[in-house]
Amino acid sequence: MDHPSALTLFVYGTLMPGQREAARLGPLHRQRPAYTPGRLYHLPAGYPALVEDPASWVYGVVVELAEPGRLMALDDYEGPLYQREPCVAVTPEGPVEVWCWRMRLADLPPGARLLPQGRWSEP
Repeated sequence: MDHPSALTLFVYGTLMPGQREAARLGPLHRQRPAYTPGRLYHLPAGYPALVEDPASWVYGVVVELAEPGRLMALDDYEGPLYQREPCVAVTPEGPVEVWCWRMRLADLPPGARLLPQGRWSEP
């Protein structure tokens, strides 16, 4: 798969528009609902983790950043347990290549709780 544009991200938790960390994205060119394969976990620290799983779906938003320089700051924010990887998100217009941050299943902390509906909501 080709690498997505540095501007196009799939966000599924606290970075989604309207959520508590959305300001970290800066101004957006565009946003649209989307989903990608995976499982979503609620971590004890109060934020989610996306784990790869082709048999399940995680729902979120595809955003297009207006400031490409934000990507490195977002990598720092996500921290070392999350890996930014290319993935495919399905939008109302069809599939799009995006960046998303995933955590390896082995790196989930004790107490991580599966969100079987694949949707994040603040407790």
